Amino acid sequence: MMSLQRTRAGVRLLTGQRSRTNCISSFAYNKSSASARLVSWSLFLIHALFWLALCHRKGLVFCITNPPVTHWVGLLLRLVRGERYIVFVWDLYPDILIQRGYLRHDSIALRVWRWVDTLAYTRASRIITISSQMADRIQLHHPLVSPKLRVIPTWVDTTIVSPISKCDNQFLIRNSIHEKVTLVFSGNLADPSILCGLIESIGVLRLRTSISLSILGSGFDCLKPIVGRWNLDSRVRFYQRQSDHVYLHALASADISVVPLPPDSVACMMPSKLYYSMAVGSAILAITTPESDLSSTVHRFACGESFLPSNVSGLSDFLLRCHDDSAFLNRMKENARLSAVRHFDVRNVIPNLLRTCAGSG
Repeated sequence: MMSLQRTRAGVRLLTGQRSRTNCISSFAYNKSSASARLVSWSLFLIHALFWLALCHRKGLVFCITNPPVTHWVGLLLRLVRGERYIVFVWDLYPDILIQRGYLRHDSIALRVWRWVDTLAYTRASRIITISSQMADRIQLHHPLVSPKLRVIPTWVDTTIVSPISKCDNQFLIRNSIHEKVTLVFSGNLADPSILCGLIESIGVLRLRTSISLSILGSGFDCLKPIVGRWNLDSRVRFYQRQSDHVYLHALASADISVVPLPPDSVACMMPSKLYYSMAVGSAILAITTPESDLSSTVHRFACGESFLPSNVSGLSDFLLRCHDDSAFLNRMKENARLSAVRHFDVRNVIPNLLRTCAGSG
């Protein structure tokens, strides 16, 4: 297994044989800018390639696309040493870079990237991705890989990520959050304005309800003017990145977890935050298109609702019902937790993943 994971000390190169996983210290993962990410990815790939070439016994290599071209290392090992590899597509690049304006549709760099991806995917033993729409997009660009493509969702350990009662929740207690209904968003967004409609809906209801929104992460200064315009400084609160322990309490403080997915990204990613939010027993407010896999998952398990970012009326009606009808809200919260345990717990998903890998030929 090969992927880049962030830790307090930097990142780890994860490698594994059968049931044993080795963690090898690697270069620091710098997310401060696009160029910093590119440098981090490049250093990691060089390190991974050298480690696999010099220290790794020949065997099946599991390439997780973080960094987004980790599977190119698998391709090199296949061409040079004849090693088999599996590609686990976490986020779909270069499509994300095109949407964010870093690559043009007619650029030479994009053509080269697609060409190398085609080589890497066609020579992989198996390709696994985390949503049906991502699988469809992969097939669109690389039609020949369809027989080896599988969809397996991301997973969560529901024994660790679990509900915490409000009276025991340290995040609520330390930050004196007492509103009847609490909403939480945690993470990073390329375009934070996707939350503007939600903030406006809270503003519309501010005199009739007791609702708060906690936003955890950085890069949300652009939202503060709309918060001020609706006089929501005491209702919409901004927090920096939290420690792992506090983060779990922050996540579990949500009656409703906000899970946005921009309409132009529905075929490129599937937020794993959805499953963590379900595991802590939060109802889900998905801000995305109705055709997205995120929206269909929320409706399939009856654990929340989804709205377009601009649907202030729909968002307001949903929040008002959650505020006034506790049975409605509690039913969604119970469905979320139960569905996470039954369908997305690590003990259910990983055996399926291992069977898929074992059957890759």
